[in-house]
Amino acid sequence: MPSLDVNSLLETMTSAAAESIPAMKDTAITAFKKLADNFVQIEEMRIAGTIDDEQCKILLDMQKKAAETVLTTEEGLSLLAAQNAINSALKAISGTVNTSIGLKIV
Repeated sequence: MPSLDVNSLLETMTSAAAESIPAMKDTAITAFKKLADNFVQIEEMRIAGTIDDEQCKILLDMQKKAAETVLTTEEGLSLLAAQNAINSALKAISGTVNTSIGLKIV
């Protein structure tokens, strides 16, 4: 049974990224929600045995790049600021996600 909760992950990530994005807009929150959704999907696929370690890492990397694109274009952040926001968000949930998925992907 999956243990990751999208809303909990989203709250933790947006709180952690708030320092990098003080006036976070809906587009940034949507990007972080997609990341949270992706973690839940990865966990479900790991439990079902339909995804391997490499595929987990690839899926996360793809979603991180998508979030960077959203933050740089929609939020008007520099690439460095976007990466800092995403890294802060991911660091805040890394223990929970890595433990739940059973793999260090964050």
